Amino acid sequence: MRAQDDITNVEKLKKQPTICSFCGCGCGLYFFPEGFLVPAQNHPISRGKLCLRGWSYADLRFTPKRLKAPLVRRNGKLEETSWDETIHIAGEALKSLRDKYGGEAIGVLGSARASVEENFTLHQLARKALRTKNIDSFYRLGFLPSEKFSFPDLEGAEQIILLACDVAERHAQAASFVIGALSRGAFLYVIDPRLPQMGKLASIHIQPSPFELLKEAEDFIENLDVRESTYLLYSSEITLYGWAYEAQRVIEKAVTKGIKPLFLCDYANQKGMVEAGIHPQGGLSFYEMLDEARKGNIKALVILCDNPPERFPELFREAREKLEFLLVIDPLRSEAVEMADVAIPGTFFFEKEGSVINAEGRRQGLHPTVPPTLERNEIDTLLALGAELGAHIPYPSGELVEMERKEWKPEIAPTPQNVPNPDYPFTLLLDPSYIWSGTAMAQATFIFKRESNIILSDFPDGFVNINSEDAKELKIRDRAIVKIETPLGSLSLPAYTTLRAGRGVLLFPLYLWEKVSKALGGVEIDRSLGMPIFKPLPARIEEE
Repeated sequence: MRAQDDITNVEKLKKQPTICSFCGCGCGLYFFPEGFLVPAQNHPISRGKLCLRGWSYADLRFTPKRLKAPLVRRNGKLEETSWDETIHIAGEALKSLRDKYGGEAIGVLGSARASVEENFTLHQLARKALRTKNIDSFYRLGFLPSEKFSFPDLEGAEQIILLACDVAERHAQAASFVIGALSRGAFLYVIDPRLPQMGKLASIHIQPSPFELLKEAEDFIENLDVRESTYLLYSSEITLYGWAYEAQRVIEKAVTKGIKPLFLCDYANQKGMVEAGIHPQGGLSFYEMLDEARKGNIKALVILCDNPPERFPELFREAREKLEFLLVIDPLRSEAVEMADVAIPGTFFFEKEGSVINAEGRRQGLHPTVPPTLERNEIDTLLALGAELGAHIPYPSGELVEMERKEWKPEIAPTPQNVPNPDYPFTLLLDPSYIWSGTAMAQATFIFKRESNIILSDFPDGFVNINSEDAKELKIRDRAIVKIETPLGSLSLPAYTTLRAGRGVLLFPLYLWEKVSKALGGVEIDRSLGMPIFKPLPARIEEE
């Protein structure tokens, strides 16, 4: 009997792998119906290894956060109903609003948690059925177009530069390739006002003021004796600081010296989502949709596997109060689902047929590895919605999608930057490393939920990270309540004293963005990219 079991397990391992749906590395793994997984040994990214997020991916098979049946809001409560009735109700509501206000009163949000084919179908639904140009996703936050590259090439690097890029925390498998290069004698240079994990392994770690970071980076590259195989790694952190335009100069300088730049996408199919058409195309960006909904100009939102309350909870609540209709399609009972008029179940990567595109630009196939539990998948739902709206949407075959998908090439424009202020000796900086804390994906797992929630448990109201030496000089105790002031406002938060923040730098976590920016500087918009940014602010701090 045991021998037969062994044979059965071997046969299972012959299945094609699926892809982890967390970060942009795109690890391959074998996923089993029993709710466990095995990293793919011969996959070029995973190579038999996974990070904590990847190992936690199996938890989604039996998560209590699963949306299992279509829901329709009646008398203020979400109630289960049939698929056909749910799609008919959603179709009728959207058709009525489209015909009454026009398609531009409807916004559509895609997702890096959906496949290329699903995002392509959503794009077709928006343009052909809803007749709107308001197509985007909160999963585009921080994204920049980039050239293709290969993670395995990193192990052969002689020099690696990390430009404000916390690769170990946000892209663990990419960090493993960097460590592989270091074990072969490569030199690591870190240019970051923080002390990221990889900073401890660096040959040189430059910790400039955030106001001087890009100039320091350009000067360093200009004077670097570049070896034959040298790479510059950067990520959405650059974009979120409002430095997309200025960073181009640094990247161009690197290219002229023979350095290959690598942009690390944050999410598994972020690049594929954008190439499938989920980005501004003459309509509103994701943030602008919520802002216009709050003003009463956007009447309906269609959301596919996106959860805007993760980043801007107050703005989403205000927008929801003015929306006449909210449709959410998602495998998880996210905050957006709980606020929806109609919610329709979706699928996870291990249940899908389709493809995703990782940070390298590598297109990878998705294959169902568990028995189907839903009557319909996302593509079926979107096609049926299109039919309800009177539009014929073509089935997203691999050939059609490959022919239609295009790279997004925005013309990036400069944004005015803040300058140092002698009355405010510190610099307040967003720390995007806590990118998964409090997200629907993290909350749907068990182990990763526990690990990512540690900081939320310790600091439920948020915190500001101050360098331990700075705290000592100012007599600020760890976890004491401090007052942070900028020229635009003030806010009180607990102090978290570590060496992660460089001298003169104050860090606050990404999940606190809306709260901090409303009090200390407001959310600014990079108009050329259509996304919010938080430019470094001069600040001062004292214990209350």
